[in-house]
Amino acid sequence: MRVNLPISVFVAVILTFSILASSVTTITVADSGDKINIYSDVPKWAKEQYGTKVIGLNVIAGAYKLSSGTTLKAGSQVFVLEEWMTFKPGLLIDVGKGGVTLKGISYPNGTKLIINKDKEIIQRSK
Repeated sequence: MRVNLPISVFVAVILTFSILASSVTTITVADSGDKINIYSDVPKWAKEQYGTKVIGLNVIAGAYKLSSGTTLKAGSQVFVLEEWMTFKPGLLIDVGKGGVTLKGISYPNGTKLIINKDKEIIQRSK
């Protein structure tokens, strides 16, 4: 059985596929080599000194710069508040014990994050 369709149907199908193809977005973020581990399960004294929103931060690889300008090198372990943190594109973040809340979003223990070029926090698969 042969069906003759008007050319406008073929044009509509081609336009639909080209629109769908152009709307697919791939997020590519280059790993900067800097990696931190953050967690909320901190000692009682840290909560007493800094408040209940204190975050433990370990620099795993590379370096990490606080908002004060202080640069922490790999092996550094500190307690910070979120407002002291910076989010450089390519920064890898592993969420540790107790999870953590960043920019109003809670991330459970084991979550892996990366900072994209717009300095937004996104989940990464590995």
